[in-house]
Amino acid sequence: MNAILSVNESLWHYLLDLPNSNSAQLMYAMTICGAVGMSAHYIVNWLKSNGGDSKASLSEYLAIQGWKRIALSAISYLSACVTVVSSDYFFSPTGQFIGWHHVIVISLTTSFSIDAIVHRNARIAWTEAQRAEKSPT
Repeated sequence: MNAILSVNESLWHYLLDLPNSNSAQLMYAMTICGAVGMSAHYIVNWLKSNGGDSKASLSEYLAIQGWKRIALSAISYLSACVTVVSSDYFFSPTGQFIGWHHVIVISLTTSFSIDAIVHRNARIAWTEAQRAEKSPT
């Protein structure tokens, strides 16, 4: 008998049970912590600039200047999350869960790092008026 046919669970049953599974709970926690880590990276950059003109306001950063980099950060981070969850990284060899603090710390540091790498050389695009105001001539 084929191994696939011997499984009593259909795809529909699997999808219905997915939101309550351990994997989904890990993904929920990692997604929330990832958003916090990426937000922390923006806040650190904003604090380094003392709220000055060198960094965009949050609304400008999200809507105009950085949406491509934010999308790249989010896709990269979610790909890392799927890899970690599907490889059972948070479970010991005996199958025991190693703890939520590991999930939170790894999620925060990974999302912060990915966002920092993606935004490493990001600069705000000046308008022509800003460029003319700053030019020495």
